[in-house]
Amino acid sequence: AFASMRGDHSFICIYDLNTKLISFISPSVDQDVEPVWSPDGEKIAFVRMPGESQGLPFTPRRSALPWSIRIADVKSNSSIEIWKANEGQGSALRGISSAQQIYWSNDMKLIFPWEGDGWTHLYSINSDGSDLKLLTPGESEVQFVSISPDKKTMVYSGNEGDIDRQHVWRINLANGSNKQITRGEGIEWAPNITLSNKIFCLASGSSTPAYPAILEKGRIREIKTREVPVYEFASQEKGIYLGEEKYGNWFTVSKLEELGLNLAEGDSVQISRNWERPRFTLELSRRGLIFKRGEYFGKSIHKYQ
Repeated sequence: AFASMRGDHSFICIYDLNTKLISFISPSVDQDVEPVWSPDGEKIAFVRMPGESQGLPFTPRRSALPWSIRIADVKSNSSIEIWKANEGQGSALRGISSAQQIYWSNDMKLIFPWEGDGWTHLYSINSDGSDLKLLTPGESEVQFVSISPDKKTMVYSGNEGDIDRQHVWRINLANGSNKQITRGEGIEWAPNITLSNKIFCLASGSSTPAYPAILEKGRIREIKTREVPVYEFASQEKGIYLGEEKYGNWFTVSKLEELGLNLAEGDSVQISRNWERPRFTLELSRRGLIFKRGEYFGKSIHKYQ
């Protein structure tokens, strides 16, 4: 599924890999964006913003024709509105720094940002439009957001209780409870959580530039380059298996023949996760120069010079 941008309007489209045909979900004159598949693969949630003049560039947009969330049935290509912002405050979509603006949870709830009370918060709602719940209360802003691979936990950075700094928080999506997991005089942002519930983020201090960190026993620890362990490459049905996951995504070269790469003395290889999309990037370096890059999807690697 993807959004086809047409200038003053856009469509949500589904490309069928078997028939090589494109179908359109509830096409209109509005801006339909941010399509996200449900965990069961039967529905698509997306954002609809009414088509209207955007006004002057680089100026605040405090209100608009209210945006909404719709859920589409992929079999019928029809959709229904399950939630709509109020007029006035929060009527213009104020996005978060994230791979997507709508998330599905493991139990088929939708999580999305909304400025309904003047602050950017996260809310959850059932797929039938019932039980709207505020997940991040308080006079604070949520910015960086990600979800765990099993869609049971969200992590985000915000400034609740410390208006001048961002810290990392964790939400249990089963009951909607959230908990602060970093604090102090530093800043922590852009958190990501793994399937084994390890949390990584970026951190900095008043005299310390930004660095990658891991959260261990309630403390932030900088990840040093020399600590990054080596992994063997192995493939599974749904992607790449990292073995015993720790602090990095380095792989030994012994299995790279599976990717059709011929290694020479002095070569180095890194396969790293792109957290914004379900893909891994491979870089093969020779004498310090990257000469092959590619992205791993499922069971094949696409190489280019």
